[in-house]
Amino acid sequence: GWRVVVVTALLAMGVAVAATVSLFVQTAFFLRDVVGHDRLTLSFDWRHPGIARVATLLWPLVLSALLIRYTPIVDRYLASGMPEGAIAHLGYACKLVTFLVVFIASGIAAVVLPRMALDMSLRDLDGVRRTISLALRVMWLGVAPLIAIGAVLAYPFITVLLERNAFVAADTAQVAVLWQIYLLSL
Repeated sequence: GWRVVVVTALLAMGVAVAATVSLFVQTAFFLRDVVGHDRLTLSFDWRHPGIARVATLLWPLVLSALLIRYTPIVDRYLASGMPEGAIAHLGYACKLVTFLVVFIASGIAAVVLPRMALDMSLRDLDGVRRTISLALRVMWLGVAPLIAIGAVLAYPFITVLLERNAFVAADTAQVAVLWQIYLLSL
């Protein structure tokens, strides 16, 4: 009962404290090694030509990050006029697909990005194109069946994963339909 809740809360607090302390320790080691030596001084010049180059290269990433961050907000706004539970259903389906996206993307990125970095360092643009083309084909080869299987098995998957206690068959049906729609975003 309550002991499990207390132990879980203490473990969660311990993980949070450990992560925070680790961040500060890493920052201290970084600053100790970098600041104060002749090789690096902290300064920022807005007129440096590299700033304009970084901004030019960064804007698509910033735009996509904004769209990704605001999609759940727009979904919740649109669902706020719907029946009770609609926002929760959207949240469950979105989180499940987001987990799938991160799982797929991180695996592919771990393999593709080092190769692309090597090709770029060698100024081999044809190699970069080949790597991107191969990565997209392999990704599609993995994602297309995943979308099909996920769409067909949506109801049993959501049932096994989420249906218990207050999450009932009606909730499962709603999340399964949303899961099928969100799968297309892969």
